[in-house]
Amino acid sequence: GKSIVIVSNLKPAVIRGVKSNGMLLAAEDENGVCSLLNPGDATPGSKVVIDGIPQEPVNVLEFDDFKKVNMIVDENQKATYKGRILYTEKGDVVSDRPVKKGAKIL
Repeated sequence: GKSIVIVSNLKPAVIRGVKSNGMLLAAEDENGVCSLLNPGDATPGSKVVIDGIPQEPVNVLEFDDFKKVNMIVDENQKATYKGRILYTEKGDVVSDRPVKKGAKIL
């Protein structure tokens, strides 16, 4: 099986006609190539944090607010936010297949 990153503190929302209680993170580049984000050997349920940004827990995040967060994949296939790498206690969060630099994380 694959390990994936799921945002679990999103307020439930109807997406494409289906109620969603969480959202997996994936990247899509300008050519339509999609990939899942892989937390490596992280323990299921581990937090994903952003290098250099203090953790300020949000109990429930609105889906529309989450969509405004501009995360992309860098040239090393690492997930980033404002140039800072997303990681877990076991290492960096990476694309599970090659996508172009700048692929948008949704």
